[in-house]
Amino acid sequence: MRYDVTYLVAGDERVDRVEAPDAAAAAATVQDAHGRAAEGFELIQVHLLEEPTGDDDGSSANQS
Repeated sequence: MRYDVTYLVAGDERVDRVEAPDAAAAAATVQDAHGRAAEGFELIQVHLLEEPTGDDDGSSANQS
């Protein structure tokens, strides 16, 4: 899935678009790329850009 990850580095807000299996992996990918800077890294938001369709197994996330 595709995510926009919003974060701060050295007080500057930035957004990276990444492909990842889930939100945690998306955040980790961006932090690994930018979080080792001396200025530090602060995660603000992870936003899913593509909704899973559920077509692969015929199930729906809104089942009761």
